[in-house]
Amino acid sequence: MQMAKTIQAQQVMPWLLTAAAGYAVVKVLDKFFGKSAHDKGLEETDKTVKNEIKNEQNKGTRASYSDAQFKTLADTLEDAMAGPGTDENKIYQAMVMMKNNLDILKLVDAFGIRNYWITSRLLGTNKNLGQWLRSDLSPDEIYQANLLLANNGVHYQF
Repeated sequence: MQMAKTIQAQQVMPWLLTAAAGYAVVKVLDKFFGKSAHDKGLEETDKTVKNEIKNEQNKGTRASYSDAQFKTLADTLEDAMAGPGTDENKIYQAMVMMKNNLDILKLVDAFGIRNYWITSRLLGTNKNLGQWLRSDLSPDEIYQANLLLANNGVHYQF
């Protein structure tokens, strides 16, 4: 039994060392080359959402939920899409909860930019809520989510 554990450890160690070295190389290259165009584009989208939130607030629109509630809802959406499989019902429930344009903008802002991964966080890529949804849902499911928003008078579309 002890010999089997030793053999397993000997097989796992090279893989772990390779993974650690690969991660270190990615981090060094990221520091050397700076942010990718993809990440810069995400930052611009984030700035646009924050400006749209201010515009909605200046119009007198009030959010239906607290910032903490939007954060919890954003985390629920991530859980619905993270890893293999998608819980479309959780996504649709979140869309139904959005009562105005400010609500969906605050949800997008609360979601922010998160690491989208299927099997490994190391190999994931940064995406905003719209990109997560488009990666996880079919065109028909995106249409359904947008329809639920539109039924509440929300103009924002994914």
